[in-house]
Amino acid sequence: MLEADAFYYKEYPNYITADMRDWPLMSIVLYATLMVTVSYSIVIWTSYKVWKHLKAMETHMTVNTKEVNRQMTVALITQAILPLFVLLFPIAITAVLLFTRASIDGVGISISLLLSWIPIVNSVTTIIVVKPYRNAVLKIFSKKARVNVTSNIVKESSIRSQVATTEQP
Repeated sequence: MLEADAFYYKEYPNYITADMRDWPLMSIVLYATLMVTVSYSIVIWTSYKVWKHLKAMETHMTVNTKEVNRQMTVALITQAILPLFVLLFPIAITAVLLFTRASIDGVGISISLLLSWIPIVNSVTTIIVVKPYRNAVLKIFSKKARVNVTSNIVKESSIRSQVATTEQP
C-alpha cells in the first residue's frame, strides 16, 4: 500500500511535502493559531483574576505568604511568556517562511534547536525564581566548591609535610 504512495520510496518516507496554498492545510494552520490565541487569552484572563483577588486579600496575609505568592506569580508569568519566544515565535517564523515560499539556508535547523530548549527554559526559570529551589542549587554548588578548596588545602599541606620530611637529615 505504501509503495503506491508517491511520497514513499522503498517503504521508507523520504519527506512529506504540502502546498501551503491548499485550503485544508491553511485551515489547519489557522485553527491551530486560533487555539493558541484562545489558550493564552484564558491564561492571561485567569491570571489577572487571581492576581486581583490576591491583591484584595493582601491585608490578611503574612509576610511569608506574600513572598511565596510573589515568587509563584513571577514563576508562572515567566513560564507563560518564555514559550512565546522559545516556541511560538519560531513556529510563527516557520509559518511565515512557508506561506511566502522563502528559502533561507540554516533557518530550519536554527528553529529546530530553539524548539528543543523549552523544557530547559521552564526548569531553569523555576529554579531561579523560587527561593527554596534557588537556595538548594546554590547550596549544592557551594558544597562542591568547599570540597574542592578543602581537598586542595589538604593536598598542599600533605605535599609540604612530605617535602619537609625529605629535606631533614
